[in-house]
Amino acid sequence: MPLNLEEFFRKLLFARQLKISEGHMEIYGVPYVFFPAESFTILIDSIIEVAGKEGKLKIYNEGIHVGGSIAKTLKNSLDARGNRLLDVIFHIGGMGGWGLWEFFRKDDEKKEAIVHGLNIAAAQAAYKLGKRKEPSCHMLRGIMAGEMREVWENKNIDVLETRCISQGYKFCEFEIKEHKKFNKKDKLVKEELG
Repeated sequence: MPLNLEEFFRKLLFARQLKISEGHMEIYGVPYVFFPAESFTILIDSIIEVAGKEGKLKIYNEGIHVGGSIAKTLKNSLDARGNRLLDVIFHIGGMGGWGLWEFFRKDDEKKEAIVHGLNIAAAQAAYKLGKRKEPSCHMLRGIMAGEMREVWENKNIDVLETRCISQGYKFCEFEIKEHKKFNKKDKLVKEELG
């Protein structure tokens, strides 16, 4: 499902679902905050520097709460489900600098997917601050997990980032599936999911 953010933005304006006033912005009645990507990356890096692996897990788990909240709000305010809900989530995320998303592979029945993200501002900022040895989108994969838990109505969905723009790849790749389906002995699984 290719994203046309300019068209989506115009539709929001036309439908009066994007409201901007002094110091305040809402999309579908939900207030939004914009944050410079480099500052966001430095904040995340600082948390990880202090808290290590536990910091990564905390960031991921907080992301799950954020993503679940976003998806629930959109699900209820738009009465959107399934692919329609995903389309709105991807468009709004793209408008906020979270990248352009495409399903490389998706199986709704098995509740499994591989998602590629291009142009992710925080991952690009992380790369500019210094090429990473491991994926760095901990908050984003948490948000994605929370959103997919709502979309698939399954609280056991987790997300593993297998490659990242911050490592020098052209896109970030996320593996989405039920927690029990991940190989618990895999080093990346241990690092990202605990």
